[in-house]
Amino acid sequence: MRNDKYELTNESIMVGETKLCRIKALKDIGSKYGYKVKAGELGGYVESWRNLSRYGESWIANNACVYGNAFVTDNATVYGNAKVYGDAIIADDASVYENAKVYGDAYVYGDACVYGDACVYGKSSVCGSAKVHGKSEVYGIARVESNMTICDGNIDSNDKIVYLEIDGTPETFHVSRDNTIVVSYREINYFRKSVRWLYDEPTAKAYLMMCDIAELKLSDKLK
Repeated sequence: MRNDKYELTNESIMVGETKLCRIKALKDIGSKYGYKVKAGELGGYVESWRNLSRYGESWIANNACVYGNAFVTDNATVYGNAKVYGDAIIADDASVYENAKVYGDAYVYGDACVYGDACVYGKSSVCGSAKVHGKSEVYGIARVESNMTICDGNIDSNDKIVYLEIDGTPETFHVSRDNTIVVSYREINYFRKSVRWLYDEPTAKAYLMMCDIAELKLSDKLK
């Protein structure tokens, strides 16, 4: 099967009992992230044409696999060893790469990035300029948005996320799996120590006050 953007080749792999075919670009494709594909270049693997839009600059590359009813569209890219499956959607300028997995009814869009060994699943969404990486898991009906960064933390639909900003610089606070408050990807007390030598006194005080506010807001989540 083919269209004017890509075709399904005879090269295939099995993921469980599902057969996936490698795709091949039929024209040059460009990405805002510098991901350039030349006509004739081989891409990643799909179960069928419904997994990758025939329009836009979206692409699946390397050994990435997209299957089930999952769909990559607009200018989104899935590459590395990433897997997208179930009814997941990767749209807009979003990227899923390295060993990340997105599945279930998850939705990744905007300029969001999911990478590392991160998993996004359930009915969760990652959007805006958010980043989910490391060994993070986002699931349930959780929503990671704006400039949030989640690294090595779990966010589910029952989690409370505190999003605070100083002089246009956002920080995200949440309770991690080991029952500590994490600032983006740093334990809060380590963060407190680091700001004292990273910033001048007025800025450091502002960050320390930010930590105190976040602790108050998240206190009901600490066991």
